[in-house]
Amino acid sequence: MSDVQPVQRDPVVAEPASVRAIPVADSARMGFLPRVFKPLGLMGMLRSEGIFYAWMRRLSTDYTAGYWEFFNLSNGGFYVAPQRSTPLWIAVNGNGFAGHMTADAAGVVVSLFALGQLCAEYQDSATGDHFIEQYHRLLEFAREHEHAQQILAAID
Repeated sequence: MSDVQPVQRDPVVAEPASVRAIPVADSARMGFLPRVFKPLGLMGMLRSEGIFYAWMRRLSTDYTAGYWEFFNLSNGGFYVAPQRSTPLWIAVNGNGFAGHMTADAAGVVVSLFALGQLCAEYQDSATGDHFIEQYHRLLEFAREHEHAQQILAAID
């Protein structure tokens, strides 16, 4: 018998897969909001959609309404962003952040603030838990976003 022990190897640790944003096709837009706001019903859905737009008006003096794009995330989350080719000035009074952002990055910021508000409004309920989960899914995406540093500074 040999006293040689087999070499123990560390298990292969796979890098976590990146969270991808998947634009919602025009043909699927009608079903997007009812799906993401399902726990709230129709009236709650309409009110919640308005919360996202209100956050954009609050954070950006450049925002003047317009068409919004919807995104599903590969981890089950979602966000919305205004369709715009020019940057938006975003200023967050609560933490001193101020700077230009792409419309996509601004949409992630707005979506995080809006989801945070919904978490607070529905705390201690299954609906609140749903929005907490959505917030964390979007935050996971935000940490990998090409403008993560700006996004995280704005929500800090």
